[in-house]
Amino acid sequence: MQRSKWSRKIGSTATMSKKTKRSAGRRGMRTLMRQRRSGIKNELYGTMVRFARACGAYDEFMRLPPLEHAFLKKLQFMSVRIRAEKESGIGNQIVAAVKKDLSNYLRSQKIDLDGSDEEFTMYDLITAGQTLWQAARCNTEEPKWKDVLGRLGPLIRHFEDREEFLHGKIIFDFLQGIIDIVSRLDKYFIWFTMGMEYVGRNFATVYTIHRQSCIRKKVAVDGRPRPAYRVGRALWVDGVKWAAVKGELLVPFCKADPGREYPVFVQSHALERLKERLFPVPVDDILFDISFGLPEISRGPAEKLFFSVRRANCKLGYLLTDLIGDELIVRSFLFITNTGTDEGRKYNERLRVETYSKKYFGLDSLLTYISTDICVDPFFRSVLTDCGCEGLVRFKEFFSEIESDNTFSANLRRELALEEEVGKSDETSALKPSFH
Repeated sequence: MQRSKWSRKIGSTATMSKKTKRSAGRRGMRTLMRQRRSGIKNELYGTMVRFARACGAYDEFMRLPPLEHAFLKKLQFMSVRIRAEKESGIGNQIVAAVKKDLSNYLRSQKIDLDGSDEEFTMYDLITAGQTLWQAARCNTEEPKWKDVLGRLGPLIRHFEDREEFLHGKIIFDFLQGIIDIVSRLDKYFIWFTMGMEYVGRNFATVYTIHRQSCIRKKVAVDGRPRPAYRVGRALWVDGVKWAAVKGELLVPFCKADPGREYPVFVQSHALERLKERLFPVPVDDILFDISFGLPEISRGPAEKLFFSVRRANCKLGYLLTDLIGDELIVRSFLFITNTGTDEGRKYNERLRVETYSKKYFGLDSLLTYISTDICVDPFFRSVLTDCGCEGLVRFKEFFSEIESDNTFSANLRRELALEEEVGKSDETSALKPSFH
């Protein structure tokens, strides 16, 4: 049945009405966005005035021609932007999360200007503060701008002092923290690069997130293929830096070419042992920085290579490593009290325990030493020091605020029938932590 002329007209009118509503909605949204941008620009300009006043440059700043003030309201350094490298596989949710975290961080970090009680945040500094500094720095041929620049010393040091580089260092440290949390050598690495862009009539600092998958391969260990991952660390601008050990450092311990570097791979088994025995300490940076940056190498059982694992200059164990072909393969991690170490064997003798007993009482993992009173108890502290495990005693100092089980040592002495040994050991003075 055909629709009447009137019904067709009514339907057409309804359709047009919907289109009109959508169009009006879009116009309204654009108007709101313009108003929001205008509000942000006015707010940043007001912060620029506060910076000028805090630096003692208010009078010089206000004497600038009206066109210069209009320019500063239009062309400003806006907040930082985050984006993912094309085809990196990093989704919008990750980008949004990083942007939100960084924005909250910048707004929470306070900065000081010498000689002023005015409060500013890092967000203020990298937007309004940077706009004022850049404008003054780029217009030194104009006498009035030169007068402004001459007063901006307290602000300039945040951008031009090579030793402090305050605003950059704070942001870099924050982004490196994200990199260290997210990157895993058995999954993938992320890092950031920085650039300055002119976006929407405003300058913006743009941080691009990059991603690189781990390098995984099969290595033959004891005649069997096993998965291993190349050891590396992502640095915020430089990308992934791969761990390698100079051959000249290996020559005293194995047959190596002193003129080359040997890349480092770690078996999945070794990663599991590291995470299990060193919890709650993160392990990826230990593999890269502590063990292979300035390695302390020795010979372990069956002439295996031992790379000492240290944290805050406290020895916590060893990486049992083989040189297979042209690569160093980390096969396992031995906590310092494990039976396979010299310290562990001495520990066994002093406490009259075997491997099973140590595992049962948790004496082969870091968590026991930082969450109980075993490193504080005079008898066990003396035993640990005599056996070469004084690093555990020092490391405990960094966790003094953690609530400890103060009954552990007494119960352990009773379980191991060590009461008669207590009086034979001289009390060892507390060891202070070292940061070198």
